[in-house]
Amino acid sequence: MPGQLYTCTWDDIGNYSVAKVLAVDESAVHVRVYKETFPARPTTVDPGSLSLGSIYDSGGFGVGHLPLAREEFLRWEPELIAQTEVAEDELDGYRMWAEEPDAGVFEPPKPGLLGRVRGWLGRG
Repeated sequence: MPGQLYTCTWDDIGNYSVAKVLAVDESAVHVRVYKETFPARPTTVDPGSLSLGSIYDSGGFGVGHLPLAREEFLRWEPELIAQTEVAEDELDGYRMWAEEPDAGVFEPPKPGLLGRVRGWLGRG
């Protein structure tokens, strides 16, 4: 459901991140993944403390829109922690994706791919 905040497994060393569901459609769960990571799975998070950061941040950065196949989203072991609202500007990336006729979704990876993607995001 749009606006739900989930904690998700993030890397192979036990860190967790927070993802917000922006939209759900027949092809994907569209999420925003925040920059902040946690060494233990949080049970609550102040949504106001979450940010996307930037590619220039030494501690990594988040992703404003990430279209995930449902199976891939479930591989992240999401646990619901809060219900929030989705702001109009948070949907910008989703709208651009929806207008692209060849837009794809991230499917469950072949071995090693998830680590590379997370590495590209500064999380690996």
